[in-house]
Amino acid sequence: MTSNAGCVSTATVNSIGVTMTVNPLPSTPTITQNGAVLTSSSPTGNQWYLNGVAIVGATGQTYTATQNGNYTVVVSNGGCSSTPSANSAVSSLGVEEVTNEGTHFVIYPNPSNGKFTVVFTSTELMKYRITLHNVIGQIIYEEELKDFTGFFTKDFDITELGKGEYFLTIENSRRQRMEKVITY
Repeated sequence: MTSNAGCVSTATVNSIGVTMTVNPLPSTPTITQNGAVLTSSSPTGNQWYLNGVAIVGATGQTYTATQNGNYTVVVSNGGCSSTPSANSAVSSLGVEEVTNEGTHFVIYPNPSNGKFTVVFTSTELMKYRITLHNVIGQIIYEEELKDFTGFFTKDFDITELGKGEYFLTIENSRRQRMEKVITY
């Protein structure tokens, strides 16, 4: 160390040695899903998240989902944290919305601050139309899925449109389903 003071007897002195430990970042974990049971690829250091918010006490290798949403896990080791895992969507808990065509349909969170996710699963190959309307019927968003089967997820951000009620519709050639979306 060197002093910049004007009147010193010795301008340079040696300090006591400092030992530093550098911990590497843990690898990004992966999630395997069996129904509502989620399992991290890391046996230790896990912290589970639901829609980006830490779940209090959820630090084991496995976590059983208690509500619908996007789950991630972060692994910590020696004070260092991994990047979050890829999302693992759970959409079949609670009141399960099932149509007679085998389509599961969930909006979460609802009500929301204007940011919400729509998830649906179709077991039949069909053409689907997804629309979001405001209360006066104006189309805010529209998408068509041709020959679709499987898992669909879409994140919406309508915060710039303001508070209120909106209506999300998913329809195919046999049925139309509309749900109210409330923003605050």
